[in-house]
Amino acid sequence: MNLSLRFFASLICAFLLSLNVSAQKYTFEDFYRVDSIANRAQPKDALALIEKISLEAHQTHNTPLIIKSVIYRMMFQGYLEEDAFNKILIDLRQDISTARQPEKSILQSLLAEIYWNYLRENNWQIMQRTQVQGNIGDDIKTWDIKKLNNETVKYYLLSLSEADVLQQTKVDVLDAVLAGDKSNRNFRPTLYDLLAHRAIEVFSNTQLNLTGYDDELLDRNNPNLLGNTQDFLAMALPTDSTLFKIQALQLFKKLIRFHQSNNNLTALADIDLKRLIFVNQYFMGDNQEAYAEALNRLAEQSTGSEVYADILYEQALIHKNAQLPGDSNKGNLLTAVTLAEKAINRYPKSIGAKNALNLINQIKSSQLTIQTRAYVQPDKAAQLHLSYKNVDTVYFRLFKTPESKNEYQQFNNKKEFFAFLKDNKVIKEWRVVVPKASDYQTHTLIDKIDGLHFNDYTLIAQTINREQKDTVYSNVNFKVTAMAVINRINVDKHEYFVSQLIDGAPLKNVKIQQQRYDYNIRKYVNGVLLTTNDKGYASTNEINNNMSRALVTLGKDELKLNINNYSNYRDNEEDSRIILFTDRPIYRPGQTVYYKGLCLRIEKGVNKIEVNRIIDVYFKDANGKEIATATVKNNDFGTFQGSFSIPMGKLNGSMVISTDDGQIGVQVEEYKRPTFEVVFDKRNQRYKLNDSIKVVGKASAFSGYSVSNASVNYKIFRRALYDYRLNYTEQAAIYGSRAFERKQMAIGKTTTKSGGKFDITFFAKATDIRQNYSYDIEVEVTDLNGETRTKTSSVSVGQKDINLNINSEQVIYTSNKRDSLTFWVSNLNNEPIKANVKAEWTLLQAPSRLMNKSPFMPKTIQYPKRRLLKFFQIRNIIKNWRWPNGH
Repeated sequence: MNLSLRFFASLICAFLLSLNVSAQKYTFEDFYRVDSIANRAQPKDALALIEKISLEAHQTHNTPLIIKSVIYRMMFQGYLEEDAFNKILIDLRQDISTARQPEKSILQSLLAEIYWNYLRENNWQIMQRTQVQGNIGDDIKTWDIKKLNNETVKYYLLSLSEADVLQQTKVDVLDAVLAGDKSNRNFRPTLYDLLAHRAIEVFSNTQLNLTGYDDELLDRNNPNLLGNTQDFLAMALPTDSTLFKIQALQLFKKLIRFHQSNNNLTALADIDLKRLIFVNQYFMGDNQEAYAEALNRLAEQSTGSEVYADILYEQALIHKNAQLPGDSNKGNLLTAVTLAEKAINRYPKSIGAKNALNLINQIKSSQLTIQTRAYVQPDKAAQLHLSYKNVDTVYFRLFKTPESKNEYQQFNNKKEFFAFLKDNKVIKEWRVVVPKASDYQTHTLIDKIDGLHFNDYTLIAQTINREQKDTVYSNVNFKVTAMAVINRINVDKHEYFVSQLIDGAPLKNVKIQQQRYDYNIRKYVNGVLLTTNDKGYASTNEINNNMSRALVTLGKDELKLNINNYSNYRDNEEDSRIILFTDRPIYRPGQTVYYKGLCLRIEKGVNKIEVNRIIDVYFKDANGKEIATATVKNNDFGTFQGSFSIPMGKLNGSMVISTDDGQIGVQVEEYKRPTFEVVFDKRNQRYKLNDSIKVVGKASAFSGYSVSNASVNYKIFRRALYDYRLNYTEQAAIYGSRAFERKQMAIGKTTTKSGGKFDITFFAKATDIRQNYSYDIEVEVTDLNGETRTKTSSVSVGQKDINLNINSEQVIYTSNKRDSLTFWVSNLNNEPIKANVKAEWTLLQAPSRLMNKSPFMPKTIQYPKRRLLKFFQIRNIIKNWRWPNGH
């Protein structure tokens, strides 16, 4: 039902077209009668009227009435029938078989959309279906994902098959009934445009990632993808008709040729811009320079059209996202604003101008986020991290956090937030004037919160900006405490360890009061009271009474912890477990499966070997039907073994060997033993970014001879290597959140030479040379007999292409005046290489106190280095900080 309603809502705006309307009995006004009858809870009568309207619409060839009656019929069929979806599809297919143009093409597009929406909404279930060869009927509930994919593509292409008729159906003639903004009709001047763009919207969709291999069939480095229209039209494309992205490119070609022939420059510029955006989004990856060049070329050709504003907006987006090398100077947002303002001034009423205005508002908007440590030491200054944009001054107000507030979600909505500001007393307020900046960028700053007494606090920050009228708030909760508490569930005990926050020394005589929330009296009820020993340790067996929090107190210092033991119930009953093994991962029909098992008994969370046990072992086929059984007894070591023969003539797939306490899968397939293998040479060279790299491989038969003249298809992908010195947030801040996406860099073909060798040369292109990358080479080798083997190898590449690995101890010179350090030199692929190493020893002057690492990495610090060290005792936010040299 909901599906039909969505179809109605999405299609009624696009397809209510009026062609040669003549005198007739039924009109669009009769659909108000349908709605009125339905509102009186008479859906059968409403459907009967719809059938009458549909019959006459077909007799008079009234396209809009046919389309609207079909949509209404589907909607009411959903009301009246419990399982109406198949009936709706059958009726729609019948309508298509009897319809004439142009309604035939419209209905075909509608059917394709139904298939696509069904595929999206039931993706998880459909992915579980097994692909079946041959004709599987018309019941969509039995179709696998390939069948649905093919039918979707088929009907979208059928809706465009009679291009001549559709290209002659002008949209301008249909102004009286065509929904939408009439001022933009010149972008979609014909019904062919309308249906083609509907198909492109689906073929461009990657929500389900159904066709993620589309771009692997195209050379992403082909300049014609972003070339001018002549180069793009001359570009050869794969002929597979079921691939979404390739079909989208084919439709772009057809639309460009169509508008070149009718000299519609506005529609031509619009479709060419859409083509560039599509190619950049799905094929170009980080090659934004080529995309920017293509936009510049199109802009020069489109200054006389409203599309020029759309192009300027896309150019502004590139600079806003800092995707060009010149954007690294932080002037990218100023450039983006300039381009957006140009779009508004040139075509103020265009869609591009509206998008540009929204972009300017987004760039110039104020932003503010504040952070501090969750636990702050008493009577000592704490770091306050500010991240802000388009802000002059930040106004701070400090409150004591009310007892009733949740520490993780203090404010549920805006009304509650402003009520808090109004009803609670400010205990401290101050202002911070941030460094002036006019580049619209986000800046960071370290300031301080003066020392506070034990308590829970809420800090609220508010922006003050003379140029912007918007006001932004940010808040953070923190606790002032001298304690650090660690707790865990260890089998049947809840353990606590309490130490000093400043140095980790254990705290003795700390009181820990466990509590649970009683929903009957709506209060916390005390559980056991614990006291830490001289090692700061305390424990209790009270873990199964729904304890939800603990109050940790030492004098005036009190700390509340959420402990939530609701899910920590342990089953104390004994349990058995059998671990099974097989001798191979895959078998052929007729072979023997040898298995072995280990019997365990679990007592209070501890595994123990179980001996002298009688076990029934079952062998089941891929349908779960029992093939054979065996009864065995395990030995004094808890193990047992046996075998089953795989019968011929059974359905191949995943069979199972099982017992009452464990099972293992047995994969059975008809497969041919490989006759040759593919290997790559060691990656023992030094590989640099933005340089050519040569990879050598070899195909050799297991019998010893070489595989010559075999075809080699290869694909090369690039992915960023994770820098384990940084966490995810730091990596994203430095390299960008999309840096670790896998991107295709090249595809190609070659053949094996004498000796079975082949080589692949590619250019290791990268725009961000601060990062190291891995280039994955996937090869598929097919010999003269048609046997295919695949192999993957990876080459790590970086601007710094050498690693110096030192195995140093924490303490050296322990017993004599001479000692040694072990080191080795390798390339980025951990292959040893030759290098000259120079070692220098320097005595450092140790600091007089412990220097901690700050969790914040600001661009600006409000205080000089000496005052910063005095306040916070931190080192990593001071640039190039290190121990000074000794004497």
